[in-house]
Amino acid sequence: MGDIPRYEHDCTACVFLGQYNEYDLYFCPHEPTLIARRSSEDGDYRSGIVFALCNEPPYPLCEALRRALRNPEHEKLITDYVMAYQWPEYQRVYLRVREEVRCERQTL
Repeated sequence: MGDIPRYEHDCTACVFLGQYNEYDLYFCPHEPTLIARRSSEDGDYRSGIVFALCNEPPYPLCEALRRALRNPEHEKLITDYVMAYQWPEYQRVYLRVREEVRCERQTL
């Protein structure tokens, strides 16, 4: 996992989460949202917490979610966001992923 971004990203509020395959991963606490940037070109990225919960290939947003949840402050922002909406199917997926990450944090 790379420690520095490969691509330019114009939001100074975003927290770099590392690299995943060809993507740079970010968490933005202001939205909140997740971002997987594939180049420095405008628009060459995927974003959205809901899309991370869809779990569709190539999975960069799923990985960004797992990494963001390792930070308790980020976890709270994401939990508040997901639970504020009436998306029962996404809430179930989110709660399962959050629990998996919490278990991983406890074993470290």
